[in-house]
Amino acid sequence: MTRTITTVELPVRWQRAVTQVLSELAEAPLDAAGLNSAGLAAVFDRLVEGARTCANAGSAALTLCVPQPGWLRIAAATGDGAEWAGRLIPLEGSVSALSRTQGGAIRVADTATDPRTVQSARRAGIGPSMVVPLYTETGEWDGTLLAGRPVSADQFTEDDLRSFAEYATQAWRAITFAAANAVRIADRHTTVSDRLTNVLQEVTSHDLAALQATTEQLHAQLPPEHWPRLAPLSAAIATTRDHLARAFVAGDGRDQDETGPLLAHLLRTCTAVAGPLELAQQFTVHDPLPSELPARKVDLISRWLAIALLVADHLGVTRAVDIATRTTTEQQLALTVSYQGGPPAAGADAATLAALQAVTDGLGGLHRIDVPAPETVRLTWISDPLR
Repeated sequence: MTRTITTVELPVRWQRAVTQVLSELAEAPLDAAGLNSAGLAAVFDRLVEGARTCANAGSAALTLCVPQPGWLRIAAATGDGAEWAGRLIPLEGSVSALSRTQGGAIRVADTATDPRTVQSARRAGIGPSMVVPLYTETGEWDGTLLAGRPVSADQFTEDDLRSFAEYATQAWRAITFAAANAVRIADRHTTVSDRLTNVLQEVTSHDLAALQATTEQLHAQLPPEHWPRLAPLSAAIATTRDHLARAFVAGDGRDQDETGPLLAHLLRTCTAVAGPLELAQQFTVHDPLPSELPARKVDLISRWLAIALLVADHLGVTRAVDIATRTTTEQQLALTVSYQGGPPAAGADAATLAALQAVTDGLGGLHRIDVPAPETVRLTWISDPLR
């Protein structure tokens, strides 16, 4: 992808904001995870706070691509939308998708009512907004940086957009270069480590094999009454060789199939069930989730979610559904589907309620139905302690 870069002289306040991001970046501990390095969290926070402050905005957010196709992660958020940080949102219907389609920085006059942005920005109550697409050095789309004001606030000017876009471009260029460099360094270290590991395995295996052969020769030459003295040594050598063999292949991931990918299943359920019900643009999923759950439990959680979505569609008025997953201090997973409408009735919705209870019985834990406010219903499942 070829892009034309036009240099813009930044106002002083924007220059200072870029300097603050670079200073934070210089102290950040980066690793082989690249843009997913935990050390970048503070850098991302500084990036969005600088955008919000300099643009005189009510909120700002950094949205990045994730491995799951069709989804984005809000890597950092500040101001009015701070609670959205860490959530996964669908790409479709987002302002990020709009800026990607436009191929450059854009202004949206009223995000809350624009028919092209029917998703998270609308639900967050953002009015005027500016969105800048972020790219790697090779032109691959990484995500977007957004600054927004409340509904009915003053519009951003063309000068605002130019400064905001240049700020985002300069800061992101430095961030992606540092992240890519950290990956290159880690790759080199891994290559050297692999070579040393192979040498160590070869030398150690040979030494143990020679020692075991010597022990076997002694076993054959010594009288039977001395054999019991060699038995502990022979057993120790065999055990050590076995442990070494297991250690060198421990990273091949062959036992990972025993656990279910909870996040992938939840996203697949959201897409498969919510899409036909026109709910696909109304979801947020918190991340990270527990990664080591039995495949059976993951399947049942997905079933519970599917049934809850059907309830929300059947009884909901606005079809605004929110999913929140969290791990509490007791290491319990809680999943909530909220909608605007009435609660299930014991008579008319008996079959649906029975289905929810049946899945809960298989999962363990409990489920409940709350009405925290008029026309607001929450269906919640809370697991037994995970540990």
